[in-house]
Amino acid sequence: MVATIFLSNVNTTIFAVNNDKIFTNTNELNLSFDNTIKDSSKNNIKSIFNGDEVYVNGVSGKAISLNGVSNYIDLGTTDRLQPENLTMSCWINPSESLGGREHMLMWNKPNGNFYGNGWYLTILNTSTPLKLSIGNSFQEAYVNENLDEFFPLNTWTHIAVTFNEETKEVKIYRNGIAQKVNYVNKITNSIVSDNEENKYLGFNSPKYNGGYSKLSVDEFKIYSSVADELDVVNLYTEFGADFDEQAIIDEDVKNLSILTEDITSDLYLPTKGEAGSEITWISSDSRYINNEGKVIRPGIGEGDVTVTLTATITFGEKYAEKKFDVKILAESHFITLKDFNMDKVETLDDYYINSLNKEIEYLKEYDSDRLLAGFFETRGLEPKGTKYPGWESTEIRGHTLGHYLTAIAQAYENSKDEELLNKINYIIDGLSISQFDSGYLSAFPETLFDNVESSKPAWVPWYTMHKIIAGLIDVYKLTDNEKAYDISVKLGEWVYNRTSKWTPQVQNTVLSVEYGGMNDCLYELYKISGNENYIDAAHKFDEVNLFTSIQQGNDILNGKHANTTIPKFLGALNRYRVLGEGEEFYLQAAESFWDIVVNNHTYITGGNSEWEHLGESRKLDIERTDCNCETCNTYNMLKLSRELFKITGNVKYADYYENTIINAILSSQNPETGMTTYFQPMATGYFKVYSTPFDKFWCCTGTGMENFTKLNDSIYFYDENNSLYVNQYVSSTLKWTENNMKITQDSTIPNSDTTKLIIETLDGNDTSANIKIRVPNWIEGKANITINGEEIENKITSGYISLNREWVSGDVIEIKFSMKVGAYDLPDNEHVVAFKYGPIVLSAGLGSEDMVESSTGVDVTIPTKNIIIKDFITVNDDINQWIDNIENNLVKTENKLEFTLRNTYEDNNLIFSPHYMQYEERYGIYWNIVEEDSELLQNHILITKVNSRREEAKIDSLPVGNDQYELHHNIQGENTAATTYGGYNLRHAWKDGWFSYEMKVDSAITNYLLIKYYSGDHGRTFDIYIDDELLINETLENVDPGKFYDKSYEIPSKMVEDKKQVTVKFVTRGNSYVGGVFDVFSVIRAFNDNASLSSLTFNSGRLSEDFSNDITDYTLYVLEETTEVIMNVTPYNKNGLVYLNDILIDDTLDRKIKLNNDAETEIQIVSKAENHETEKIYNIKIVKEKEMVKIVNIKDISDIHTKIGAKPVLPKTIGVQYSDNTEGEVK
Repeated sequence: MVATIFLSNVNTTIFAVNNDKIFTNTNELNLSFDNTIKDSSKNNIKSIFNGDEVYVNGVSGKAISLNGVSNYIDLGTTDRLQPENLTMSCWINPSESLGGREHMLMWNKPNGNFYGNGWYLTILNTSTPLKLSIGNSFQEAYVNENLDEFFPLNTWTHIAVTFNEETKEVKIYRNGIAQKVNYVNKITNSIVSDNEENKYLGFNSPKYNGGYSKLSVDEFKIYSSVADELDVVNLYTEFGADFDEQAIIDEDVKNLSILTEDITSDLYLPTKGEAGSEITWISSDSRYINNEGKVIRPGIGEGDVTVTLTATITFGEKYAEKKFDVKILAESHFITLKDFNMDKVETLDDYYINSLNKEIEYLKEYDSDRLLAGFFETRGLEPKGTKYPGWESTEIRGHTLGHYLTAIAQAYENSKDEELLNKINYIIDGLSISQFDSGYLSAFPETLFDNVESSKPAWVPWYTMHKIIAGLIDVYKLTDNEKAYDISVKLGEWVYNRTSKWTPQVQNTVLSVEYGGMNDCLYELYKISGNENYIDAAHKFDEVNLFTSIQQGNDILNGKHANTTIPKFLGALNRYRVLGEGEEFYLQAAESFWDIVVNNHTYITGGNSEWEHLGESRKLDIERTDCNCETCNTYNMLKLSRELFKITGNVKYADYYENTIINAILSSQNPETGMTTYFQPMATGYFKVYSTPFDKFWCCTGTGMENFTKLNDSIYFYDENNSLYVNQYVSSTLKWTENNMKITQDSTIPNSDTTKLIIETLDGNDTSANIKIRVPNWIEGKANITINGEEIENKITSGYISLNREWVSGDVIEIKFSMKVGAYDLPDNEHVVAFKYGPIVLSAGLGSEDMVESSTGVDVTIPTKNIIIKDFITVNDDINQWIDNIENNLVKTENKLEFTLRNTYEDNNLIFSPHYMQYEERYGIYWNIVEEDSELLQNHILITKVNSRREEAKIDSLPVGNDQYELHHNIQGENTAATTYGGYNLRHAWKDGWFSYEMKVDSAITNYLLIKYYSGDHGRTFDIYIDDELLINETLENVDPGKFYDKSYEIPSKMVEDKKQVTVKFVTRGNSYVGGVFDVFSVIRAFNDNASLSSLTFNSGRLSEDFSNDITDYTLYVLEETTEVIMNVTPYNKNGLVYLNDILIDDTLDRKIKLNNDAETEIQIVSKAENHETEKIYNIKIVKEKEMVKIVNIKDISDIHTKIGAKPVLPKTIGVQYSDNTEGEVK
C-alpha cells in the first residue's frame, strides 16, 4: 500500500508494506539513553559503562556522550548481538571533526582479534565515514564520502546498516537514504555468533584498546532481520525528522553512471537507484538504442553515431533528469581476427633484428641439464647437472624452464634453427622421464601444494605450475612435439584430480596465494585436447567475485599484486574465447579490467605498478619510485590487449600495444647484452638495471625471454574475409600465403613520418584484399595516403582507413602520419609531465655518475640515487602556458631524434631522446614543471632532499607486506598479517602476536630504525626488540592527525657490536595491536648535523671577508651601476637546505639577486644541515660604490714560492692591499 505521512509540515510519500511489526519484533537491543544505559528490548541485555556517564540532549530526550579517551559500553557476552541477518540503527552527533583517528561504533568480534568471527562497524577516516566488517577476513563494505560532510558538527545524523545473510548484500543508509556501497572484498562470510566474547559500543576491545569514539550517540538499536527502505525511513522519522524526497533524487543522480564510449553491445540501464528511486530511460534515437538499452549498431560504412540517453530519476512526487551521450560504433563486418604464424612475418628493422638475435644467443647458452636438475631430483633421478642459483634454487625453481620452453619454441618458429629444436627435444625427453605416474611434474615436491591448501608457508607453487604447463603447450603448438602434448595432458589430469577435491574453503585459501594464469593455461589445454575436465579445473581458478566487481566498473585494485591479478583476467577472457556465447560476462570483466588498469594505473610507457603492486586509483605521481613498471605486468597486459583486439577489433587495444611494445618492452632490453629489466623507474634520476645471464632468474627474466622472441606476432592480423589489419609501423615482410600476397613494409617512423607497403602477388596474378591502415592516436592532423602516387580518400571507420581493391605486384601504398611533441600529465598532478614525439616516449639522459646497484626482495637488483638529481624544470612563463605551447618549448634537432628545451632555466642543458634507446645512464621521463620561488617548487625541493637523505642514509630497507621482500628478510611471526591502508602496505599483529625481520646493520656507526606510522593508530602499545633485547616500549602518538609520520629509534651500539645483521622484532604489549608498520621499514645511519655552507661566491664585486665557516656576516661591494649579482651557494651536505630570505632555493643553480636602486640590499641565508633541524644564519649586505676598490699592493711572495726546474710554483692565495687600506687574500 501507499502511505502519506506529515512530518514537520512536509508532505512525504513513501511506499509501505504490511510487515512493519515483523521487523520491529526482531529488535535485539534498544538503548534510548534517557539518563540510563538500560536496554529496553525484550532481551534486557545488561550493560556496563566504563567511566562517568555524561548525558546531553538527544533526538528524543537524552543521549550518551563518549569522550574518546576511556568511555565505552560493555554489553556482555550475549550472542543476540550477532544475528545472521543484521540491522543496526543509531543517531550520531560529533562536537568536533571526527577526522584524524578511528571511532569504533560497535565491536562484536573476539577481544583483540580483527580476523575473528562476528562483525564491527566503525568510522574509519576522512574518506571512509562508515565501514562494516563481516567475519574472519578482509570482507568489508564501506562508504567513500567526505567525513565532515557525512557527519556535520553539532548535528544529529541518522545511520542504518543492514546485512542480508542470503544475498551477502550490505546496505548503508544516511538520514533514510541508501548510500553507494563499495567492497574491499566481496562478502562471502556469515556473521557467526558466540556467547563467550564481550561486545562493546564505543571502542575496539580491551586488547586493542583503541578506536575510542568521541561523539554523542542516541537511540542505538540492533535487529535480527534486514530492514527494507520503509523500515529505515520509519527509524529515521520516528522522532520527527524530515524525510526529504529530493535528497533521494540528488543521491541517485550523483551515483548514476553507465558506459558511454565505444559501445558495441547492449547496455545495462539500471531501473532502480541505489538510494531507492525509480529510473526510466528515453533514447533520442531508438534506431540505435531503445529505452531498455538494446543496441542496434549503425550499418557497415554508415559511421559511428552518438545517441543521448535521458534518465528520469523519480521518488514520490520529485524527479530529476540526467543525460548521457553514448557513442555507438558502426558495424564493420567484424569477424574475430587471426594472427599470422611468426614464420610468416619477418622484421627488417635493425633494432628488432638485434633484439631477437641477442635473445637467441642467450637461449643457446643455457645448459639443459641444469634446467632439468630440479625435476630429476624431485622424481628421485640422478641429475646430470647442478641447479642454477638465484630463484632457481628456491621454492619457485622450475619457473624459468617454463618460460624457457615458450621462448625457445617461439625462437624456433622465427628462425627454424635446428640447434634450438634439438634443445627443445632434449628437454622434453628429460621432462617425460621426470613425470610421476600421477601426472605430477615439477622441480619441487608436491608437498608445497599441500602447504598452500593448509595455509602453511610456500612460495607460489601454482604460479610455477602455470609456467610449466604453458611452456609445454607452446612447444606442442609451435614444434608439433607429441611428447610435450602427452606430458601436458597428464599434468592437466593431475591438476583436475587435485582441484576437484577442493572444498569452497580450501579453494578460497588457494586462491589467496599467487597462482599465475592457471585458469588461462587450463582453458588452453582444453583447446588442444577437448577434455572437459580441464574446463572444470580452470574454473576452479576463476575468481568470480573479483570478476563481478570489476565487470561492474569498480576499481578495487588498490593494494593488489599486479602480476597476480592481470593473469586472472587473461584466464577470464580465455573462458569466453573457449566457450563463447553465454559467457559474455567474462569478456566484459576482461574489458572493464583493461580499462581500469590503463586509465587509472598506467604510466606513459604503458607500464604499471610500484613495488609490484597497484596503488590508489589515478594516484600515479605519488607512486613514482625506483621500483615501478615490473616487466611481467607489461608482458601480461600486452597479452590481454592482443586477445581483446582479436575479439573486438577495438583500435584502443592496438594503440596501447604499439605504445607499450616500443616504450616498455623494447625499453626493457639492453641492446648490447640482451639482458632485461625487472623494474623501470618512473622517478627521475634512476637508471635501468638488467638481469645477469645465469645468476638471478627473476620472473621478469623469464617473461623477457618470451618478449624478444615474439616481437613480430602483432604487427599484422587478418580475418576470413580477406581483411588485413596493419597495426604497427615496423619495417617487415608478411607472407600472406592464403591470399596470394607478400607485403614488404619500409617504415621510417619515428625518424620521419612515412611508411610504405610494397605489394607482391606470389603467383603473379592479381588478388583482392581489404588492407586496413590503423590511424594512430598520436597523429597530428590527418593521414595522407597514396596508392602508386595517387592520393586516396581517407575515411576513418573504427580507427582504420580501408583500402579495399584488387592488388597487383608492384603496387605501393605510401602513408604519412605527421608527428608532434606532446606533453602528458599525471591524474594526481597536472604539473608533472612526460613528453612524446609521435609514438615515442622521450627521456632526458642525466649522466652515469655513481650508478651503483642495490638489491631488494629475493635477490632483485635495483638502482640507487646517491646523488641529488633535479627532477623539475623551472619555466620562464606561466606553467600552463608553457605546457600548452610545448611544440615551441621542446624543439626537435634537425634530422635527429633529439629535443632541447626552450623558455626554461634548463635551455640546452637537458637533451631528450627516445626512451627505449636509453640504457647507459640515468634518465628522467617525468618532470615537475615549476615557476621560480613558487610554493610548488619549494615543496618539491624539500621532498627531493628528504628522499635523497633517506636513500643515502640507508643501511637496509624493505617494503613491508611484499611477500618477496619480506621472505628475503626472513619474515617470521604469529597472529600477524599484511594489508593496505591509506595507499600504503602495512603489517601488524594482534592477540599475543609478533613479527620479525632480519636487517643489515653497520657496527662501525650509529644505527637507527626508521618506521612509518599512522596517527590514527595512536594509543597502541607494543615493544620493539633487537636480537631479543628490548629496544623500546612504544606507545603511538597522534603526531599529525589523520596522516602518516616517520619516527626513528637509535639502536645502542652494544646491540650491533661486531654484527652485520640483527633481528628486529615487534611484539604485542597488553591488549593492543602492534603497529601498523607502513610502507618501507629501514635501518639508517644518523643524518649529518653540520649546518655550515661549504662555499659562497658571487659573480662580481668583492666580499669584505674571505668566506669562512667561522664568519657569518659579510659585505659585498659592487659598482654603482650594478643592477644584479649572481650568487652560488653550496651547503656542507648535499641533502641540506638553503633558504634565501625565507625562500627554499635550488642550491644546484646560480641564483640571480636583484639590487635596490639606491639603498643597500640585504639578504639572509639560512643553511640547514642534513637533519633539517640544525641551522646557521648568514647575513650579507650588498653595498654599491662609485669606484670599485683596487689592489694597490701585492705582498712579497718571493720567499714562499717553490721551484720545479726553472719555473716558480705560486701558492693558491696571495695577500693584497686595497685602495681603501683594507687587506685580504685573492686566489
